[in-house]
Amino acid sequence: MFADLRCAVKDSGTGVGKGRPPGGRIWVHDRADMLGRPPMNWKQIALCAAAAMGALVLVSVVAKVVWDARCFRGYDATLPLEATEEVLQRNQLLTQYKVRFCSTPTETVPALLDVPVRGTGPFPCLVFLHGIGQEKEFLNDIAQPFMQAGFSMLTFDQVGRGERKVADPQGLEVLKQLRRRCAQTVIDTRRAVDYLTTRQDVDSNRLALVGASLGGIVGVDAVAMEPRFRAAWIIYAGGNIPLILRDNPLLGTPGFYGRVAGRAGGFLLKPIDPRYHVAQVAPRPILLQNGKRDRVIPPECAQQLQDRAKEPKTVKWYDSDHLGDDPAVVRQVLADGIAWLQSQQ
Repeated sequence: MFADLRCAVKDSGTGVGKGRPPGGRIWVHDRADMLGRPPMNWKQIALCAAAAMGALVLVSVVAKVVWDARCFRGYDATLPLEATEEVLQRNQLLTQYKVRFCSTPTETVPALLDVPVRGTGPFPCLVFLHGIGQEKEFLNDIAQPFMQAGFSMLTFDQVGRGERKVADPQGLEVLKQLRRRCAQTVIDTRRAVDYLTTRQDVDSNRLALVGASLGGIVGVDAVAMEPRFRAAWIIYAGGNIPLILRDNPLLGTPGFYGRVAGRAGGFLLKPIDPRYHVAQVAPRPILLQNGKRDRVIPPECAQQLQDRAKEPKTVKWYDSDHLGDDPAVVRQVLADGIAWLQSQQ
């Protein structure tokens, strides 16, 4: 018996026994012979692996396309607004309301609405989308010239800001959160229009959007998707999100990290990029204002957005860095924008 065992072990080492087929050639699946099928060699395995990888890439591409196509879904005009209002202040210039309205079944939007005291309503109304680091209370800093010009104005806390503050994300979660914020802001903006159409002191036939910086980027998307806006005023925004994210001093993405952020941002935020939506603003008028020395929104990005916008469009450049650094430039930008809005009525 032991002699037979030694022979079996010896045979398995020479390639003639149970371990290898005759001739010593290694096959991956010896059991395939038992089923009457030829076994697979390494070339066949490589082809199968390549086919599987190709299928995985195809599925991933399709999944990304579907994900992007669903980016701005969620707006439902039939959803009850369940709006609440309270007066926060009254003065010689305006009446300010604290407003809440339902945007989606899981999102309630806190907003401020300023209505001029002087003049006879209903008033034209502007929906203002603030920048990446601002909150709805920023309205208090800029309301005066708009009230004096006879415009009512509404702004709200975007996801992650003010009353909708969330824990600071880390790593790629920053970009995923930014994508969610931008997409939800478009839905919130459209629901803000739904709310404004219910107010007797607002002229729903004279609604315009004003967006600054990130608010301008998302504002282009919102106007493209919301036909009730009659005009778009875009302040210091641009297209080409990968280039905006690269080496951005506001976001702290220098050098290698900036290149990584640019590539990742280009992938995750592609449906947000206003380059792909600005043409849909036409035939409504659009005003695009930008800084010649802007480090946050590079002039190249501003130019790309301006070039893709269709007529009627008005483009204005200012000798400045990003808006907010120079109060004199801010006053000029607002004065030019208000004059442009008045010319559109």
